[in-house]
Amino acid sequence: MIERRRMVGILVVWACLLPASARAQPAAARFEAAVGVRWIGGTSFGARDATETTPAGGQFVLFSTDTRLSGLGALEARVGVRLTRSAQVEAEGSYGRGDLRTAVRGDTEGAQGLVASDRITQYTIGGGLVWRIDRWQLARDVVPFVSAGAGYLRQLHAENVLVEDGGMYYVGGGLNYLLGAPADPQARAIGLRSDLRLVVRRGGIAFDRRGHPAPAVGASFFVRF
Repeated sequence: MIERRRMVGILVVWACLLPASARAQPAAARFEAAVGVRWIGGTSFGARDATETTPAGGQFVLFSTDTRLSGLGALEARVGVRLTRSAQVEAEGSYGRGDLRTAVRGDTEGAQGLVASDRITQYTIGGGLVWRIDRWQLARDVVPFVSAGAGYLRQLHAENVLVEDGGMYYVGGGLNYLLGAPADPQARAIGLRSDLRLVVRRGGIAFDRRGHPAPAVGASFFVRF
């Protein structure tokens, strides 16, 4: 009888403590929203010659050009949905501005070389996959990840009158820094993200359809809920 009463008492205490223990566990987060900034390095579109055909059918070089898109700073917004404990699918968009510069040199008539500049406005809309590597967690509040994605590219120039479309894709990785350091890296939280990417743009203002790679670095503030 005494053993039975002792067992009943243990079960009652356990039942009372269970809700409090459950409430103490951090709630899992499914969504993530973020805003931040990104810097994309400059890209060279190569050198070209302006030629004319001679009476004999040959090519005569009038002058040469070298065109380059300068480094571009952008504002970025992102939303994500957690698929598994480690995988998250994301949609992101950005707006940035840079300069397209063309150096003209080697004029056959001896004209002095010059550099022509055109202001570029760039928009991107895309999506990607992020894989958080929890097993490589550097500290309780620092979690590494790798990412890859692709999207649509639109670039405006000539005082935003001319529009050029293209595409872009990227691979990269970085770190999530969780503010408040929750015990579970997937719990509801706020934090900071920093990452490095290799961005490849095709089309747009480029004179060809080849991919033009450029390094990129980004930083953002995120909320998981």
